Amino acid sequence: MWVYPLLEGVAGVNENLWADISKDFMAKNPGVSVDVQVLPWANRDDKLKTALSAGKGPDVAYLNDDQVPQHVENKALVPLDDILSSTEKNDYLPNPLKTLSYKGSIYSAPILLESQPNVYNTKLFNDIGINTYPTTWDELAQVAPKFKDKGLFVTYYPGALDESLNGSFYPFLWQAGGQIFNNDGSAAAFDSPEGLDALTFVTQLFQNGYTDKSGAISTPATGQTPLDLSKAAVGLTIGNDWANRLSKEWGPGILKVGPPLKRKIQISSGSVAGFSLFSDSKNKDASATWITYMTSPEVMKRILVPGGYFAPKKSVGSLYANDPILGELEKYLPMMRGGEVHPKARQVISTLAPEVQAAFLGKKSPQQALSDAAKAVDSLIKQG
Repeated sequence: MWVYPLLEGVAGVNENLWADISKDFMAKNPGVSVDVQVLPWANRDDKLKTALSAGKGPDVAYLNDDQVPQHVENKALVPLDDILSSTEKNDYLPNPLKTLSYKGSIYSAPILLESQPNVYNTKLFNDIGINTYPTTWDELAQVAPKFKDKGLFVTYYPGALDESLNGSFYPFLWQAGGQIFNNDGSAAAFDSPEGLDALTFVTQLFQNGYTDKSGAISTPATGQTPLDLSKAAVGLTIGNDWANRLSKEWGPGILKVGPPLKRKIQISSGSVAGFSLFSDSKNKDASATWITYMTSPEVMKRILVPGGYFAPKKSVGSLYANDPILGELEKYLPMMRGGEVHPKARQVISTLAPEVQAAFLGKKSPQQALSDAAKAVDSLIKQG
């Protein structure tokens, strides 16, 4: 199996985790040998594709949600519909199972998901005399001028081209009721009234000075965003690492976790990952047993808790009930969704991002930016 470092810290911490889990599995399954290789995150998809094309790929690998469709299109993955029992399927939260499915079949057994709702700097809210926190677009827009009057931003929006749209524009599009692709994935769907609503709203945040305009051009160094420097009051799509850092920077008791924003739908981005079985595997039965073992509730906890990740299975229960930050993030898991399920998902982000940025910078109207992006994406999809 190929996996990637889920844990930070001393050298070998990831290898030790997998060695313990493998040892326990092999003790329960005599005659099966498991070799878990912890590989670097960098260029992982290219390395995997190269290995598979050379017939030297793994039996099982850890895949993120946007990797699944492209491997299915290459006929590299085994459907897991008959491998996962009905009990297991019913145990999963709906969103992660849907995100790791493609064309009606499950191709990766979910192992973790992220929770990225909103966080609030309660001190900044108190300083301007507000004790309620925005949970809708309209509420965010209503309080924005009061922060601007104090020389502050209501929020920070990561609009630079090196930022993924999964944590910036996409949540606004989903909240407006829009989608990136049409239902059969044959064309772009974001050039729509919902898409225009989303891009217009975010563009106005920049143009009205409610978010830092430099955020549309470059990504600040770690710890130097307006949120980190207490110059912005609401953090959008904030995951556990960033939330913990902000809590330390702001001081005890200042950070409050809240739900994602809502326009028509209250939703945010939460990447999903799982374990997939490859078609070229000569050990399919043993590999299927291994996947089932890793995603059992007890083993899932062993994988997730050291890194502060969240469980996609309901039976695991709360992993962080006593943690003031992770416990709150965990509450909003049902409001999270994974990335767009399409073999061109990554290329579409690269195609759409410059057009979205052009709207922020006033180089194009939101409608023109979406129209131009849709034409480019439709051409990309037709290339196959």
